[in-house]
Amino acid sequence: MATVITRAFEHWQAGQVLNNLPARPDTIIFAHVPGLDPAADINPDEGIPADGQIVHRDVVAQYGMINDSAVAYSVVLDTRVGDFTFNWIGLVDAASNTLCMIVHTPAQQKIATANGVQGNNITRTFLMEFAGAAEASQITVSAQTWQIDFSARLRGIDEVCRLANLDYYGHAAFFGDGFSVSKDGDKYRVKAGLAYVGGIRALLADDALLEAATGNVVYADVSYQGSVLSEFAPIIHLGVKDSAGDFDDYTDANGFAHYITPLALITASGEEDKRDANPFDKAIDDINAALKEHAKSRDHPDATLSEKGFIQLSSAVDSDSETHAATSKAVKTANDAALKIANNLSEIAAAGPPAVLAAITNLNLLTTINSAKGALQLEKNLSDVASPAAALKSIGGFAVGGPLDSKNLNLIGNADEIGVWYQITDAVTENNNYPVRASGTLLVTPSAYGCQQEYTSYSGLKFVRGLSAAWNGSGPWQQWQQISAQQPKAVTTSDYIRIPDVPGGLIIQWFAGNTSMGEASMGPLSFPIAFPSACIFSSVSTLGNGTGACDQMFQVTSTNRNSITLFSQVFGSGSVPGTATPLILVIGY
Repeated sequence: MATVITRAFEHWQAGQVLNNLPARPDTIIFAHVPGLDPAADINPDEGIPADGQIVHRDVVAQYGMINDSAVAYSVVLDTRVGDFTFNWIGLVDAASNTLCMIVHTPAQQKIATANGVQGNNITRTFLMEFAGAAEASQITVSAQTWQIDFSARLRGIDEVCRLANLDYYGHAAFFGDGFSVSKDGDKYRVKAGLAYVGGIRALLADDALLEAATGNVVYADVSYQGSVLSEFAPIIHLGVKDSAGDFDDYTDANGFAHYITPLALITASGEEDKRDANPFDKAIDDINAALKEHAKSRDHPDATLSEKGFIQLSSAVDSDSETHAATSKAVKTANDAALKIANNLSEIAAAGPPAVLAAITNLNLLTTINSAKGALQLEKNLSDVASPAAALKSIGGFAVGGPLDSKNLNLIGNADEIGVWYQITDAVTENNNYPVRASGTLLVTPSAYGCQQEYTSYSGLKFVRGLSAAWNGSGPWQQWQQISAQQPKAVTTSDYIRIPDVPGGLIIQWFAGNTSMGEASMGPLSFPIAFPSACIFSSVSTLGNGTGACDQMFQVTSTNRNSITLFSQVFGSGSVPGTATPLILVIGY
């Protein structure tokens, strides 16, 4: 590291003295100059680096006199300042922008505390030494008054806290099963937990495994370590020693005090716990023990009308004693006599309505009677409410949603729509997202992402589908899947079959279209059932009608999941065509 007092300072200092003004610089500049050699001599005519190289400016925090020929200027950069790297430091008079002193140093980092990462503190002091320095700068305060070593003070604060804990917890105190030792295979496990050892708060974050033998003692060595530039923290060392070993506290070569406490003695029959309970647990144990001893003691005073104490029980109902307490039997006997239970209160009914009302009032039964007037009657089975379905749903029952009419099935899935719905007409449309054009029953039940639907047609066809993501008011629904019953199936001239006849299988359908004569578009012609996903193949042949020649054929123009569209085409020599019927075969899934 190289330093120099600049020639600019000499001229500026002379002018300040001539005008009886203090030659006292007030600003320190930090810069990062590429290629700077910190060991090389500094040119006293060197100037302030370019603005792009300056990383921080700060005012002089303190200045002081070392002696008549030396003064010190200091700046403190705390953990709020950063982040930057510097290798050039200059002492400047801000008013005249005069560079007074320069320091070239190896590159250093100044880091601010951020995002849980601890920054660093930096103190930099310029010592300017020349004849008459104190007089020229008009500095009379000794630097010793503010350049203080706080490390002793901080150590003292830590020691006061440790001693306060030591006064309360003693040399060692453990909470719950923290630091307890137990056998784990061929090793011994020290359980994570909290303890105070030598007044230091020791938190063992994770369990630890140690090897030990009979006659060994598992112990904890706790110290409080750190440096002036870092945070102090408890250091926990778990170790094993022979029971005859030294378990005294000690101070290491770096001056850190270590406090030792045994955790367990390993014996042939198990682990002997050597931990001391914390003061809270000790106090609770002591109180419980004292209460138990107190309960066993017979040295208690008798109770009186004005003092608490022991008292004798009595079942007598004719005693006027004030030193005995009535038993439940005595109370029951007196109560039975007062209410005359043997007569079932018939004497009150015999006295007439005013007596009955008075008895009800005395027993505070008016609220109970009024509440009973609005209560549901068990034998009515909800027939006494305005909406049995709503009542059933409010108590978690499975409600009947009602007729579907022209509802779109994609929109039925809210929590208040769980239940059974029904469609009493075959006039259903593809736009309403039915799996089959047939009346039937819709069952909406809670399921993944909110709900699922099951539709059963009046002929026994059953289809199911569920949501593919969270319910958004209209889906998103998966494709309908038909559930096969695997039963014999009667086949007609307009029908379908599934291969195999289980959900997700291939479906073959066949049917005859309308009779046609002449060229024209036919359709759309609805399939016997809608394909759950898509129609992947279609074919059409021709069935002639009557005895005349039939020069006519049919072409497929389009298909979808529900229907097919054809075009009737005439060919031949131009003779009058006969009528013909298209025979349609489609395959899908």
